[in-house]
Amino acid sequence: MAQAKIDPELSRQLDQAALTNSPVQAVIKVSPEESSQLVASPEHTAELANQVVGRISSKLGMQAERMTLFRNLGSFSISAAPQFVRELIDQPEVAGAIASRQPSSSYIAPINARPVEMSEIGHEQRQPAVRKKKMAVRRSSSRG
Repeated sequence: MAQAKIDPELSRQLDQAALTNSPVQAVIKVSPEESSQLVASPEHTAELANQVVGRISSKLGMQAERMTLFRNLGSFSISAAPQFVRELIDQPEVAGAIASRQPSSSYIAPINARPVEMSEIGHEQRQPAVRKKKMAVRRSSSRG
């Protein structure tokens, strides 16, 4: 497996999942048709992804659990056994692979956390509104 085209986190997840043979989720970028292109065309992406996954399925005698094409991004997401994902990464049509699940958390800590009484649930505490006086606006009209 070429280390240059695999995310270190994906490599770690593959090693860990191999112990239990649990599925691994990865995003695979396919190589574009021409080296001058940044991403493969939508048609080329769909064709290559299906071709490569089908070839590996036949070779290993197993199927991927799930595959989602990102046609306009030149990539696809796959959930499969570690052996399947490793074989997929080794294919010449694959430009790179990253782990779908990254260790960084998107958790946002609450501000001013406090216990809540059941009577408060569903009821916003409103501050008394301060009403401003409305001022009448005089409009001048030109009558001829």
